[in-house]
Amino acid sequence: MIRHVPLSRWQAAVIPMQPPLSDFENIAVLPLADTEMLLAAHYYPLVVRLDGPCPELGFLIQRSMLARALTAADGRWLGAYSPIALRCFPLRLMRPPSDDPIADLELATFKLSVAKPRLLRLKDESGAPSKDLVAIYDGLKSIWNSRRTLGPALDLLLVAGLLVPLPGAGGDHRPSSFHTIDRTRVLSLSAVALEAMTRSSFAAIEVMTALTVSQIHLHASIKPPVAPPPDTGAAAAHHAAGMNLDTITPWLDTSALFPGSWAADAALWTATGPAGVASQDVTAPATPPRAG
Repeated sequence: MIRHVPLSRWQAAVIPMQPPLSDFENIAVLPLADTEMLLAAHYYPLVVRLDGPCPELGFLIQRSMLARALTAADGRWLGAYSPIALRCFPLRLMRPPSDDPIADLELATFKLSVAKPRLLRLKDESGAPSKDLVAIYDGLKSIWNSRRTLGPALDLLLVAGLLVPLPGAGGDHRPSSFHTIDRTRVLSLSAVALEAMTRSSFAAIEVMTALTVSQIHLHASIKPPVAPPPDTGAAAAHHAAGMNLDTITPWLDTSALFPGSWAADAALWTATGPAGVASQDVTAPATPPRAG
């Protein structure tokens, strides 16, 4: 079992940094920053934790929950992207940041699995926090500060009833503590509900998308079932009608790289576009604006 101790109580001048995922069977999930959420969804199953004081977005790393292993038999890392929390491990923030890394961080204690781990020096010659420690601290602060964006978005998904527990999450966590998106319920959302979710911010839709995309990385035993949406035929017809490419007029903004291309493309589309588009008013301005 991994324990965490305040960094201020660490007596040594350096701490060992654990190689990625070499001994993480006791850690099921690590938190995500809002800036890396969509990227991480391509490589990890994302979940919402509901076992704390507020909902928290994270990514699963416990082998039993993953569709494929993230490390090879010899310990080589197979993931294409390492999220911030993984790069900062074994350090994490234990309280709101106060710009004092030594006071704010805590350290996960673990049994080393390599003979010569990478060492992180805590302080420089002047006694101030080292540059490497400050860099890790800044990364962990970005995760903490993401709560201002992700918290309200996760609350919306929770209130809308779009989150469902993963069956049999395992480990030391209750199965109901890890949640994902119920795609059947998402497909049943009305246009009015979607409009309400995006009135103040698109964060809820972005989180919903990331959670949905990432489900492909879940192990089959905990992947939520998906039922066909109601009235599939009508929904498909409505979707096709709304995505008719013949009704879309493309625009390419002018730039320093392609000056005046907006006018040229508008004129070309007017002359050669599909029926019904040429009659639209796509007259370009006499002098297209230039970037810069």
